[in-house]
Amino acid sequence: MKIKVMYRAQCLAAALGYGPEYDAENIDEPTLIISISSTDDKLPHIMDEADKAVKRLNDSGIPATRSSDPDYLVFEVGESVFRALLPADPTHAASRLIEAVRNRGKILDGYRKTVAGLGRVEALEADDVYWDDLFSNGDPVETGAVIFQSQGAEDHPISLDLLIMSDGTWQPDGFDSDREGTAADVRGYLSQWTGDNR
Repeated sequence: MKIKVMYRAQCLAAALGYGPEYDAENIDEPTLIISISSTDDKLPHIMDEADKAVKRLNDSGIPATRSSDPDYLVFEVGESVFRALLPADPTHAASRLIEAVRNRGKILDGYRKTVAGLGRVEALEADDVYWDDLFSNGDPVETGAVIFQSQGAEDHPISLDLLIMSDGTWQPDGFDSDREGTAADVRGYLSQWTGDNR
């Protein structure tokens, strides 16, 4: 058994795995502690997983804070504020959210380049993105859409939307529910209506 002399704050930090941050080794075996305390001692603030998620979001430029309800986290993306239920692994959820927010513009640009020249087709950002669902549930959310309009047989107009998801995939909105693809194959999918097979 080891014997160590340390301040009370160091003892708590070392027992919880934060010793090096308080100039102490972590306690990972039976140890006798001789604790020294004073009125100036401040117990360390040990971050839980939700705190780590908040820090990760703030460090990435997404303002975030703990909610008054301990089961929720509040964050901002653009001009929108979201109150999201904390998932089982908040730090992983924060990383997933950061990646999706960062990649949104790049994903949309990829679709814009792919559909360029296909007549009345354009890729647009979604007005509302449910980033809180992405954080809480992990499933991709709609971040944009490919809008297509054309004249069909007997002058009947054709109009359809392909939803662009946060993971870079697309899926038809309200039809062909089993179809899914990426920016690389969206032109081929649309060509059945445009007649452009390039």
